[in-house]
Amino acid sequence: MKNVLNDDAPASSLRAPIPESARGFDSKRSVSPSTHHAILVGEVAIEAGDGRKRTPFSVASTSGDALIVFSQLGDNQGWVLDRFRAGAHAGVVATFSPDVLLQPTGVAIAEDESLYVVDADRCVVLKCSPTGEVLETLGSEGTDEGQLLGPRDIDIGRDGRIIVADSENHRVQIWSPTGDVLLCLAAEVNEDDESRFLQSGQATGEFFRPLGVTFDSSGRTWVADTNNHRIQRFSADGQFDLAFGIEGTTAGHLQFPIDVRVDHSGRAVIADLGGKRLQWFSPSGQLECAIVALEAIPEHTHVADVAIDDDGDVCIPVGPLARVFRVRRGEAIR
Repeated sequence: MKNVLNDDAPASSLRAPIPESARGFDSKRSVSPSTHHAILVGEVAIEAGDGRKRTPFSVASTSGDALIVFSQLGDNQGWVLDRFRAGAHAGVVATFSPDVLLQPTGVAIAEDESLYVVDADRCVVLKCSPTGEVLETLGSEGTDEGQLLGPRDIDIGRDGRIIVADSENHRVQIWSPTGDVLLCLAAEVNEDDESRFLQSGQATGEFFRPLGVTFDSSGRTWVADTNNHRIQRFSADGQFDLAFGIEGTTAGHLQFPIDVRVDHSGRAVIADLGGKRLQWFSPSGQLECAIVALEAIPEHTHVADVAIDDDGDVCIPVGPLARVFRVRRGEAIR
């Protein structure tokens, strides 16, 4: 999906380390209580030279050679996917008019460069050609398996499986490439409950408005169980494997984690809505590194999406600034 980004920018541009003070990072709060620190290493201005204002909200990639940014166009003109290389605009991937796409909240790109876009308002996933032509609509509004309520995030595994955060149904669904339901992770349905809504839960394997989902390289499922303030992990066949998280705003705690991505070393990178921060956790759920506050991000703006490039740098879209920041987990502090 959107988690393998690799800009081929020269060291003088995106690769050049930028002093923390130059971008508003509080150096004291950027150092975690663990053995690593994090630094801001670059940024990309999201503009295409066509005079249309762009507000980026998601990042994606095709084959790892470029930064793909999903943005809202100003004055309700719709939505656009742009490609950037070396910090410069390298073409429009696809555009979506408001009558085709109401409220996108996630995008995934398959190996064949097909686009899968979550429309939270319509409660569907649009499968599109690489140029944005809608080929198929997956899902519909409802609570049955294969239906969605307020879907948020999406990812595509190496085997083509599709994972969707079915947030308002308090569950996670895994579909085949054609949209057939393979797994549905959720609390058990109470047959006596006549409500049309499914129930949230706090036990392992249950969720309360999960907003972020991803596959790792082994095909395991990671879930940002947002309102339970924790991360859960499941095996490729859907068996519960790991949970970690304690509610709080200090480093190592979670408060409304909104997205999770896994790097090539198996570390989980978590965007924390309540703390407006990033945190890195080991494969066993131990804190390794934290930016307790992202001072470069304006007040009242949160980190809603992250992606990880081939070097392990984390890419963060910041809509109000029309920028994508790149943050790097630093070396061990001696």
